[in-house]
Amino acid sequence: GKLNERLFGMMQKGRVSLSHSENTLLVNFESINYQYQEDIQYQYYLEGYDHQWSSPQSVGKVRFANLPPGSYTLHVKSIGRSNGRVLGLKTLTIVIAQPWWNTWGAWVVYISMIIGLIYLVWDYYRERLQRKFYDEKINFFVNTAHNIRTPLSLVLAPLANLVKEKGLSENGKLLVSMAQTNGNKLLGMVTELLDFQKLEQTNGEIHLQNIQLPVMLRSQIDKFKVAAAEKNIVLQMEACAEVEFATDLKLIDLIFENLLSNAIKYTEKGGSVTLTASCRKKHVIINVADTGIGIPQSESKHIFTNFYRASNAVESQEMGSGVGLMLTRQLAERLHGHLTFESVEGEGTVFTLELPYTTTDTSTANGVLNGQGLSSSQNAPSAIQKSDAKAETEKETILFVDDNADLRQYIRIALGETYNIVEAGSGEEALAYLEHSGICDIVVSDVMMPGMQGDELCRTIKQNQDTSWMPVVMLTAKVGKDFQMECLKMGADDYVAKPFDSDILVGKIDSLLKNRRRLSQYYMQRSLAIVNGTETADQEPSASVDLPSITEQQPAPADQAFVDKATRLVLDNLQDTDFNIDQLCREMAMSRTLFYGKLKTFTGQSPQSFIRLIRLEQAARYLKQGDTVLDVSVKTGFANVKYFSTVFKKQYGVSPSQVNH
Repeated sequence: GKLNERLFGMMQKGRVSLSHSENTLLVNFESINYQYQEDIQYQYYLEGYDHQWSSPQSVGKVRFANLPPGSYTLHVKSIGRSNGRVLGLKTLTIVIAQPWWNTWGAWVVYISMIIGLIYLVWDYYRERLQRKFYDEKINFFVNTAHNIRTPLSLVLAPLANLVKEKGLSENGKLLVSMAQTNGNKLLGMVTELLDFQKLEQTNGEIHLQNIQLPVMLRSQIDKFKVAAAEKNIVLQMEACAEVEFATDLKLIDLIFENLLSNAIKYTEKGGSVTLTASCRKKHVIINVADTGIGIPQSESKHIFTNFYRASNAVESQEMGSGVGLMLTRQLAERLHGHLTFESVEGEGTVFTLELPYTTTDTSTANGVLNGQGLSSSQNAPSAIQKSDAKAETEKETILFVDDNADLRQYIRIALGETYNIVEAGSGEEALAYLEHSGICDIVVSDVMMPGMQGDELCRTIKQNQDTSWMPVVMLTAKVGKDFQMECLKMGADDYVAKPFDSDILVGKIDSLLKNRRRLSQYYMQRSLAIVNGTETADQEPSASVDLPSITEQQPAPADQAFVDKATRLVLDNLQDTDFNIDQLCREMAMSRTLFYGKLKTFTGQSPQSFIRLIRLEQAARYLKQGDTVLDVSVKTGFANVKYFSTVFKKQYGVSPSQVNH
């Protein structure tokens, strides 16, 4: 209805305008000569689409399908059939609009996008060229720095000896001292460039550990007290929030070495450098303010640019490479922080370092040993800490449970080099760790603690089949035969009276772990004996198997049954190449972490090594019986013969083919 009305109105004006989707038309036309209707024929011609007039037709109708966008003129004429005379002629302009994606506006957008893309490609290419040039310049400076260090050391060392010489005049001492001072400055610049190279090479390696904010800042101030005193500069910390947060100690050291050294370097004698720190929402805010020469406002935007030094810094005649602040900002960004500054030329500068306020369960023992003044993580969300992540697979693990943070820190330092220390501040935290991780070789726990006490923790560990195998040493302030018997009755393997000597504690731990290792050797030998058919799960161990002495811990039937069952399961699935640790854990009805800890303690082998060792032992039996290497590989679940040969030779020192023959 409405469309027809609209079209009729437009046709009255001799022009029809349609959208790009209205491009199929049916046009009707008729001559008004009523007297000679049967003698009338029609011809049409769509200018812009047709190339000639149509053939005469008696039907006053024409259809145009899928007309492309554009402007057309429809010419229609009526002619007499008998005499060919033209009776009438009419025209109609038809306009099909362009689709929106082919309009001028759209093309402006397309052209803009193409220009933008060309610019981005060009900018990327330019950036690569600049980066290449920048890297070449850095490499040049770094190589030069490496080459300078050796001759510079040979300059500074004789100067240090020369200044000690007797008979050196005062002027001579002054000149030597001046040479030493500037030589050390040059050495500092060289070190700065090498630190920059180190940063570039270790990009992405972040090692977080908990630190006490005020302790860390005081240690930074202590490093520069001498330098500040030489210029009579007051170096102080005015206010600092008593908080603990996680950061990378090496990176934070580099940041403050740059900020404080610059502050002292560009502050005149008698000035001041002040540190303040606070917490805001989820960030630690640290300000380093000085009363130095400041930064010209016109040069502020270039301060963090590579190799840029402000004009007044150059005029101060203080030595510098222009790398420091750029490096410092990159270090802050690597710690997911921000470094900004405010400065007034001639009045001073305030650098603001903003770092995320987070904590981690990573131990701070290394920082304490290195004299960084780090504290324990008693304020952390969880008191469970690990002394060294890398050492977990290399050292035996002690779970140390005590509510005293200082004692936990002491144990971490005293035993951290020999054992992997995992800390827990309560019995509840210790059980949570064992439930979720299970990586533990021995538990050392205080008896008197808030909440779950040590005796209850020990009883819970020993009553749980998954953890009953763990040796437990109790620390107690109580003495006397009755309490000693009480400790042993609750399931503890040993006890140490407080105050205790760390050597005694280490000796007891070492004794228990050695006994456990001997048991693991027995269990593993028994497992291999089952594979070789010389031992069965219901027999007593053969005389060839070395057991702990009668005064030491003896094999427990439940533990022995655990290893026997695991051995049988591997043997039952020997030919299944897809049989893996997860399937073994399911068959044993244990979580992966608990099974790993238990099997590692009982056999000295990880689950993967345990499965492989049983397969290899059975393979050796088949080879001795004369089976081919290929058949043995298939029978023992090794899908790849080459891999089988490699691990077999690594285990036994000979290739499978040598055993076969």
